[in-house]
Amino acid sequence: MGLKQVKILRWQPPPYSFVKLNCDGCSRDNPGEVAMGGIIRSNKGEFIWAYGSFLGNQTKMVAELEALYEGLKYCAANGLHDVIVNSDSMSLVQCVNSKTSPLWMYHGKFREIIHILQDCNMKVLHCFREINVVADYLVNYACNEREHFNWHSPRLLPEFARGLINLDKLQMPYIRNLC
Repeated sequence: MGLKQVKILRWQPPPYSFVKLNCDGCSRDNPGEVAMGGIIRSNKGEFIWAYGSFLGNQTKMVAELEALYEGLKYCAANGLHDVIVNSDSMSLVQCVNSKTSPLWMYHGKFREIIHILQDCNMKVLHCFREINVVADYLVNYACNEREHFNWHSPRLLPEFARGLINLDKLQMPYIRNLC
């Protein structure tokens, strides 16, 4: 039996003057019950805003699109124009970067996403799930609670999410098996 290869991963803060949006969607089935959410942090890893929302019965891609849209909409409305977006959905990242709408029924919202991205200095990048752990937790929290959340203060976040944010700020490593 061979040795397993692993990769050490860490959440990286964005460059100076940028913020980072980590967004995610979750589904209990595909299609099935879905939720979306995310978190925006400063270049020092400080909390800016987080959100999560249960969306009912949809597809996973709908949840991923909604998560990205909500985060970008908040950034644009609040003057946050230099944004690094991380999503663990390779499909979403490829669709956005190629400007190819993944769902015909979401073409209008997809065009809005592209419009926001073009008006600002925003980059959409893929990340491993381990680096997206805070967004993943928040979206699953919203799905489990079947609620809509807007967290404007880190004190209002679930305690476990606050702990994950602190681990990210401390550059704690996550280990990903490659085999």
